[in-house]
Amino acid sequence: MPKQAPNVLQQEFPIFSDWLYESVEHEPVADLVHQAVEFILSQFSDDPKQLEDIQVDASLDDLPIESHPITNLDISEEHAQRIRTSFQYILQFFLVEEPYRSKTHREHALKLFDTYGISLDVA
Repeated sequence: MPKQAPNVLQQEFPIFSDWLYESVEHEPVADLVHQAVEFILSQFSDDPKQLEDIQVDASLDDLPIESHPITNLDISEEHAQRIRTSFQYILQFFLVEEPYRSKTHREHALKLFDTYGISLDVA
């Protein structure tokens, strides 16, 4: 991530917050997303928040009755296949014993991390 990215994201956070509360119908959901983003941004500061600092005054009854599972994504079949393959490589490398802990699978996983900007520390 570019070094200036956290500062830019921090500057845009109030605009994002306004948009979030205007766009989301259920305030507890907006609250949770707001606090999660605030938590992530705080990790770049001298005084990072802890996960237990995220508190939302809500219950499961506050969630929308309708659920919209992700079934249709607006992506090409080629991209969907690439995501499935990537997921399999990562799971195979980290969770499965031999023969998947090979140099080839490690290289595929590292290439995917690099493609999507995932640091090795996070991985």
